[in-house]
Amino acid sequence: MSVAGRKRLHEANSIPKGKCPPGCACDRHSARVRSLISEANTGRKFSKESVQQGVATRKKKYPAGTFSRTAEMKEKDRLSNLGRKQSDETKRKKSESLKKTWAKHKKSIIKQRTATNMAKYGNPLGPAKNTKLERMARWTLDRSNTKYKEQHQIDCYFIDFYIPEFNLLLEMDGCYSHGCTQHHPEQQKERERTHAKTRKLREMGYNVLRIRECELESGLQKLDTLVRSCCYV
Repeated sequence: MSVAGRKRLHEANSIPKGKCPPGCACDRHSARVRSLISEANTGRKFSKESVQQGVATRKKKYPAGTFSRTAEMKEKDRLSNLGRKQSDETKRKKSESLKKTWAKHKKSIIKQRTATNMAKYGNPLGPAKNTKLERMARWTLDRSNTKYKEQHQIDCYFIDFYIPEFNLLLEMDGCYSHGCTQHHPEQQKERERTHAKTRKLREMGYNVLRIRECELESGLQKLDTLVRSCCYV
């Protein structure tokens, strides 16, 4: 660290806690302290020992490569951010950081979340109950003695029903949550997300059958015909 940097860091650390600098009426000086420390650390190169110590601290804080935080940590963050107004630039940076973290650790986060939900609720998606559409599909499959897996995970997706015999993925789509063009044309984002998921699964070599809520009867007839005739879609 440079001489000027050490001076700024010393000035930041010498400010008594709970007291503001002269002329300050905000009754807190954390913004100034953060600014001084940031300037002091700008361009600073950390030694190999410091980096290893930081890695060891993070491993202790997040054991076994997990990224979950305790209730105490969440409450501490909530209190520290209480009443603080963030600029649009800060919000943008946080959003980009979260997207990078998700892209880098997506599989491990999903694996951990799935294991937690299975242990706690017996369902990889959590405490959610099966919908009416899923119950009707299960009844149709059971009636024809078809073997299937519920809430089957493929990559980062969870599929309502997977039928290994036909390499078939069955999805039961509610009109609102999946953007039915007939009843909910305003749900464009949901519709695009559904199409993207279907396209990705087909690129991976799976057959995909989607049954919409508004076409439940005809869709279940198609499913029943399919599993009884042992053909592909």
